[in-house]
Amino acid sequence: MPRWVVRLLSASIIAAFAVGGAGMAGGAAAASVAGRAAVAAPAAVSAPAAGSASAAGRAAAPQTTPAFIWHTLPLVNGWKSASKPALVTGTPAWALSKGVLYLRGAIMQTVTDGNATFAQLPQAAWPASNLYFDVWTNGDVAGIVYVSKTGQMEAYAGNSAVMTSLAAVSYPATTMKSHKLALENGWVSSQSVWGTGNPSYEVSGGVVYLSGSMEADGQHLAAVLPTVARPKHVLYVQVYNYGGTPGWLEIFPNGNLEAFGPAAKSYTSLAGVSFPTATAAWKAFKLEDGWTSAAGKFHTYGPAWTVINGIVYFTGSIYQASGSIGLWTTLPAGVKTTADVLEIETDASGGNPGIVSVTDSLGLVGSAPYSNAQAFTSLAGIAYPQSY
Repeated sequence: MPRWVVRLLSASIIAAFAVGGAGMAGGAAAASVAGRAAVAAPAAVSAPAAGSASAAGRAAAPQTTPAFIWHTLPLVNGWKSASKPALVTGTPAWALSKGVLYLRGAIMQTVTDGNATFAQLPQAAWPASNLYFDVWTNGDVAGIVYVSKTGQMEAYAGNSAVMTSLAAVSYPATTMKSHKLALENGWVSSQSVWGTGNPSYEVSGGVVYLSGSMEADGQHLAAVLPTVARPKHVLYVQVYNYGGTPGWLEIFPNGNLEAFGPAAKSYTSLAGVSFPTATAAWKAFKLEDGWTSAAGKFHTYGPAWTVINGIVYFTGSIYQASGSIGLWTTLPAGVKTTADVLEIETDASGGNPGIVSVTDSLGLVGSAPYSNAQAFTSLAGIAYPQSY
């Protein structure tokens, strides 16, 4: 078995590899950056280091792939690509397609006590408001990626300095028209406090995009999506909650949008949530090594995939009835990557962070501890370009 597959099948081996690659500087930086998670806010935003804006402003040669033009992210403040021969995550980059911004790659920091700012996006790629994403970091620990409305990008919390995945992070750019989401049961917009946008939705090309932020002192039911913006089946999607605590949304075919998590009512981000409408046609994954559809247990769809306008979407949920490794499928041609390994955070049992890894051949899952992924792993909300 290839060495990179073995590493992916064991979260502890991945952690050992990443720490070894980062060295002592990476470990020290991780402790420093992770300390910001204790700040009483959705996230703390640092000022760019001197010279970072000018460095980020330098134009980088685009990488052309079918249907996408990938632009290399000019990394600053000691951040660099985390891609290595043993775990090829690709060059950190961004692409804009049909009004949606997509990120790729993974990053690591080589400077002790370094600045959290790792890049500056050009104006065409700016979001309409500040955004917070829960993402995978080394050791299957949730970290944070922050993108300001002026394109400043930060990574912190978890083990972000050792390795932070940007894979499958996406959001509508300012050119996409949004519609206000009517909140219920005491839920209100968090825009006035954090500048993270009013809760809204957009439907474009058969895909629903959520955005904005909200908080409440009431029930879990926050809103009812209009008919045009409803999924075909129940979705469990992990999102950012107050202070970077992982939370999750449950989205139902009748439009009910419910928010859960220890800090969900203090702050829930809708940034980065996208899913096909009820009209989508899905193709089933073939499961392996004891992995089974969790549709019957959690009322989701069976594990499946589709491609819309060059973007791969996953749905459904799985659990491991028997076995002890995270290999759950051999990926079909329309889903697997060309070379890169995508480390994508997802919702696992109890709302804990899990990971779905997409490679050039295999689909893998994990969590810390692994038993969380075994009991339940959601595939809903995963979306990435075919051109990885």
